[in-house]
Amino acid sequence: MNRRLLTAVGATALLLSSALPAATFAASPASGRQFTRLDVSKIDPQIGPAMLANKPVTVMVQLKAAQATTAKATKAQQIASAKALKVAQDKLKPAIARAGGKVLGQYQYAYNGIKVRIAGRAIAALAALPGVRSIRG
Repeated sequence: MNRRLLTAVGATALLLSSALPAATFAASPASGRQFTRLDVSKIDPQIGPAMLANKPVTVMVQLKAAQATTAKATKAQQIASAKALKVAQDKLKPAIARAGGKVLGQYQYAYNGIKVRIAGRAIAALAALPGVRSIRG
């Protein structure tokens, strides 16, 4: 009798041990972890050492929209365009702060970008923001 009970318990343990790893692997993709691919072509290679060492670094975040100054635009058009660019840049400021960055300056006329002081490892978060064309050191 004891031998049958021991065999039944052993068989149950064997079945459970073989079924649990399969259930664990099957549940892994649904566990909520999402990984996004970083587009490293946006990041200046000279910033790489600061990213790896996690040193604070000052970078320029260039945005995709064109700057306000064009040869054919009137002064009023340039001012209106610069104001629109500043509004778009201001929308990114909370995300930059969440990444641990400090906005040092904003540029709209000759360059559409934001000057940011941030830890090296957080540069990837800047590159992932919407509308970012490049990160330069």
